[in-house]
Amino acid sequence: MTFKSSEVFPKTINLDHYQNPHLLLFELALILVEGIGPVTARTLLNTFGSAEGVFSAKAGELVSVPGVTHSIAKSIRSGETLKDAQKEVEFIKKNG
Repeated sequence: MTFKSSEVFPKTINLDHYQNPHLLLFELALILVEGIGPVTARTLLNTFGSAEGVFSAKAGELVSVPGVTHSIAKSIRSGETLKDAQKEVEFIKKNG
């Protein structure tokens, strides 16, 4: 089965869509992880239930997901993309 990138990653961000901005933070952070494309993102979301669930998973759980390498798992667990996502959310709030 093939997923279009728009099925996983929206082309535009509408903060009104997110009743809980906390969810947006984790979704953006997942998009920012180098090496994760739409198929791997969808697999991670299906496996862990949410983007927040992905970031709560242990490294061993992450690498058991097809398409997730040790490098990707390390990147997720580092939390660096969460920091980058927070900057993006702040920018969106400020600039609309």
